[in-house]
Parts: sequence; structure tokens; C-alpha cells
Amino acid sequence: MSRAAVRWEYFVNKAMAYFGMTGTGMGSGTMTVLTIRAHKRYATRQPVRLRAGRGKPIEGLLIELSAEGIRVSNLGPAQFDIGQTVTVEVGDTDYQGRIRWAHDGIAGVRLDRALHCPEIAQLLELGRGAAEPMRLAS
Repeated sequence: MSRAAVRWEYFVNKAMAYFGMTGTGMGSGTMTVLTIRAHKRYATRQPVRLRAGRGKPIEGLLIELSAEGIRVSNLGPAQFDIGQTVTVEVGDTDYQGRIRWAHDGIAGVRLDRALHCPEIAQLLELGRGAAEPMRLAS
């Protein structure tokens, strides 16, 4: 997220907290509906393996995908540290990234290299079992 987006989100959340509105994200670690996203997110469901360093891979479920990150659920009691380097194994392809956040068996990973539209479409096809190639509008 850009610095301007972070400042804007902080400004909006601060104002909402001042006026007593709920779900401000101030101090609770939650996000508001006013959070600005840098990239479109795509829902998917496909098995993946998340490996920290040279550790043993942990089975998980890729549930959300964007150009710069992914969200993995069903990680069980595994513990991850923010900033920890990880490899996400999707089929025969490995994606390098860092843990952005993790709690309750779910983790957000910011990818070291942004995915291009054809790569996103390929991952979505794999997860959705599409019979025809998918086209994404840019």
C-alpha cells in the first residue's frame, strides 16, 4: 500500500473513531470498508503448501489472490512472524514472498515479484478448474 493510501486510511479511521463510529480499525487491528486496495482481489480455492525457509511445508488453502499478494487459510496452529520469508508452492510453481500478517490459521503473503495478468488468470483457472482459458480485463 502506498504511503498516501496509508495516510488516507489513518485519517478516515481517526475521524470515524472521533465520531464514535464502530469498525474503525483504531487499535483493534481490523480493516474498514474504506480501506483502499492497490490491486483487485480474486477469490479462489486451491490447495497450496507454505514453507518458511528450509522448514517443512505446511498444507493450506489459497483463498484469495492479487497481483502482489495471496491469502492462505487452513494452516492450523502454525506460527509465522511478520516479515518472515516464505515459499508458496502452487502445483509445480513456487512463489517467493514475505508474511504480511498471520493469525488463526490464516496468513497474508506479499509476493516478492508481482504477478502479471496471464499468471493470475492461470492460477484462477487452476483453482476453478476452468475448461477454457480465462481473460482478465486490465
